[in-house]
Amino acid sequence: MPVEVVPMNLSGWSDVERWQRELRAKGVAETTIHEYETVIHRLLEASDKLNLSLPQSWTIEDVGAVLDAHGRVNWHHRVLKIYLKFLGNDVLQKYKILIPKHQHVGRWLTTPQVKTLLRESQVPTERMVVHLMVLLGLRRVDVLRLRIDDIDMNRNRIRVRGKGYRDGKERDIPFNPWTKETFKIYFQYRDLQKQLIEATHPGMGIEDSGQLIIYRSKNQLKGYKRSSIDLIIKRISKRCGFDFSAHDLRRTFGRLMYDETKNVATVSYALGHSNTETTIRYLGINFDDVQNGLAKVTDALSSLGPQQSHINNEVIDNGRNVSESAENGR
Repeated sequence: MPVEVVPMNLSGWSDVERWQRELRAKGVAETTIHEYETVIHRLLEASDKLNLSLPQSWTIEDVGAVLDAHGRVNWHHRVLKIYLKFLGNDVLQKYKILIPKHQHVGRWLTTPQVKTLLRESQVPTERMVVHLMVLLGLRRVDVLRLRIDDIDMNRNRIRVRGKGYRDGKERDIPFNPWTKETFKIYFQYRDLQKQLIEATHPGMGIEDSGQLIIYRSKNQLKGYKRSSIDLIIKRISKRCGFDFSAHDLRRTFGRLMYDETKNVATVSYALGHSNTETTIRYLGINFDDVQNGLAKVTDALSSLGPQQSHINNEVIDNGRNVSESAENGR
C-alpha cells in the first residue's frame, strides 16, 4: 500500500503551530522559537521533495535523508530532535546520527569583504548595527536588547544581555576608541531624532524606549524589531554585491579574532559561548588549522635543534664514561 504524502503547507504547519504554542507556554524566547520554525520549515520542504510521509512516522533513514538535504548541520539535528519528540516520534532518542564535529556551520566574510561592508554602511543606524556585529561580535538579539544605560563610556565597556528567556545571560565586553567614536556619533543621531519630535509634535513630550537602536514614530523613539535588523542587513548586502546574514557578521568577528589570537578561550568569552567546544564548531576549526598551528610551534622552537643535539651528544658521552668506569671496577 503506497504511503500517503500530504503537502507540507497543508499538513506540517498545524503541528508546527501547536509546537510553537507549547514552547511559548514553557517560556522559550520568541527569537529561539522563530529560529526553530525556520529550521523545521527547511526540513519539511526537503521532506516534500523527497516524497516522505509525515514526520510522526519518519524512520532513521528518513531523518538522515532530510538532514543530508542541508548538509547535516548539528543545529538542524538538535532542533529536529526536539520537534520529533514533541510529535511522539522517538527515532532520534533510540538511534544516533553521525554529525561531523568540526564542520563549517556557516560562513564568514573575508577581510576585503569586511572593508567593503564598513564602507557601504552609510547611515548612522547601519553603521552602528554593523559595528556591533562584526567588530564586537554581538548577536542580533544582543543588539536588540542593548540599552543606553548598558554603555559605560567612562570605563569603555558594555553590558550585553545575551540570548535566553527574558534578559538572557549577561556579560561585560570592552570596546576600543573606534567603537567609542561610533557610539558618540549614534548618540548625536538619537539626540537629533528627539529634536525632530519636538519640532513636529510640540508639547507632546518624548517617549524614549531607552533602547540603543531606535526609530522615530510620532513622539516616540521605539526599539527596532528582529525583522527590521534583517532588512538593514539585506539592504547593505545588496549594496556590497555579496550575500551575508546578521549571524555571518558575528561569525566573521569570531574568526578574525581567532586568526589574530589563536586563543579559543578568549574568542569563546567574547562571543558569550558557554563552552569552547561550541566555539570550535562555530569557527569551523579543522585539521588544517591544527596543522598550521603545529608548524608555527615547530618554527618557533627550531632554534633549539643544534643545542638539543649537543645535549644528546653530551648525554651519550657521559653514559659511555660511566660504562667504562664500571668495566674498570670489575
